[in-house]
Amino acid sequence: MILIALVLIPIVMSIECQRVMEPKDIPCTIISTWKPSDGCIKGLSIYSDSGESLHNTTWKTSTPYCNFTFNISDQGTYIYNSSIDDGVVVVQSEDNMTSLGVIIFLLALNSVLFGLPFFVKFSKSKPTDFVLKNFMWVLAWVILTFNTTILATLADNAGLGITRELFVFQWFFLKGIYILCIVIFLRTMLLVPKLLKEKRDARRMGQDEG
Repeated sequence: MILIALVLIPIVMSIECQRVMEPKDIPCTIISTWKPSDGCIKGLSIYSDSGESLHNTTWKTSTPYCNFTFNISDQGTYIYNSSIDDGVVVVQSEDNMTSLGVIIFLLALNSVLFGLPFFVKFSKSKPTDFVLKNFMWVLAWVILTFNTTILATLADNAGLGITRELFVFQWFFLKGIYILCIVIFLRTMLLVPKLLKEKRDARRMGQDEG
């Protein structure tokens, strides 16, 4: 029984490394994606994200692939490289609640900025109110673009693998800003003179709205 326990304990305690690991889950086991025909005993180097060589080790033979034990618990980004396989391990203390809170706040902020002009009258003067509402929509769109960058960073840190897609969205948002500004400029040039005329007419009739 003691012999069986000694064999099983390392298996139970050793977990497979993911792209993002918490320090408490280190050491972990990295498994290769294939196994050379001449065996697994080959050299392997681990580097920091700045290119500094940190550790040299060797792959071990396992079934059906090769593996080695990753045992660096300091927070950072580490790159392992060899003739068998290469990859990246990010060690960080994840705070999922904080990330979730940031995402909720950003979504709420954008929702408020987009929705506010529909429910709030910023000025009694129609031309001024019109300009302020359009400014609010442009501001909301600009903030949405920055929010996409923040979300992409959070997604990359969490290892979700959707960073590229978020930056594609950001590219569309940036193009959208230019289109939105052109549309709002044209609307302002067309409607503000009309609103100013209505204001002058109302003032002559003693119905000035301010």
